[in-house]
Amino acid sequence: MIFPRRFSLSLCRTFSVAIVILFFLCIPQVQAFSLEGALKKVIPPIKKSPAAQAQPSDQRSSPTGGSAISSGIPVKGLAGEISPNLQFSVTKNLTTYEGSNMEFVPGDWVVGFTKSFDKQVAAENQDKDVTFIYEFHTDGKLLATHSFKRKFQLQGSYFQFNILPDPSSSVNKSLRWDWSGRFAVALSTLSAGKHPILVKGYIESSGKKTLVMLGTVTYNNTAGNGQMASYGPQIDKNASFDIEAENAKFKSKGEWEDFRLNVYNDCGVRVIIKFANKKSSDWTLSLSPLETKSITITDMESIYVKKPGRDFISGPSVSTFDKGKTIRLCR
Repeated sequence: MIFPRRFSLSLCRTFSVAIVILFFLCIPQVQAFSLEGALKKVIPPIKKSPAAQAQPSDQRSSPTGGSAISSGIPVKGLAGEISPNLQFSVTKNLTTYEGSNMEFVPGDWVVGFTKSFDKQVAAENQDKDVTFIYEFHTDGKLLATHSFKRKFQLQGSYFQFNILPDPSSSVNKSLRWDWSGRFAVALSTLSAGKHPILVKGYIESSGKKTLVMLGTVTYNNTAGNGQMASYGPQIDKNASFDIEAENAKFKSKGEWEDFRLNVYNDCGVRVIIKFANKKSSDWTLSLSPLETKSITITDMESIYVKKPGRDFISGPSVSTFDKGKTIRLCR
């Protein structure tokens, strides 16, 4: 049968349109079905907790990347639920890294600190004698605990405490109030691998124990525990060592000399420094960022550096080899 040309063209157009419509109706369903199936194979179902909040990663702060227990879920303590507020400072070969998701190995030194602190708890305990309690958990078990009494004197919202201090540090005795070797000894008993450590910090006052600090840090001993077992006794022994008293003893014998050098503020903020040589009029002074000043100091003496919101911490130690040189405060 021969159709007129006009009818043939019309029939072709109608048939083409139908095919196109059918194509667009069917293809999305096929794609959706295929995509959904693929996702089910690749991505397992995830149960989300209403209280869970994603925490930012600080892997760039640590040379080893760092890993830790998921810290997005508040932990219920005697004070109720608190969200993780601890960050960690890890010193590796004289270089310090900070972050909330850190990893350390034997030979690294660890400090915990928080930039946010419960205002009500701080106000209730300010200038009172309280008991600080730190707990270290791993694999759901209590690994070590450390407690001590001290007057609560919070400056702003910043609070810092030693977790694994360098036993050979020349830091002042007044800054060794929280030194304990128990954690180091406990770490030395762990098998080789990566061990996420849950750190809990409490304040006990007036018969009430309040959870105020929470965070995680990872101990990596895949290469062995090294000298970790020996660090504990060394830390405990040096917890009461008074470096300034020792310096004064040697200085009184005339064995150490005074000399001049320059200090350069590379800390990025205005700082205050102090040191023991009170013969100099500049034994305590303030430096703006990138400012350099000349001081008189004693051989083998340490400089202490105070940043905004922080108490004095141990800075560089000097010797007669530094005479006339310029040394950096924060390195």
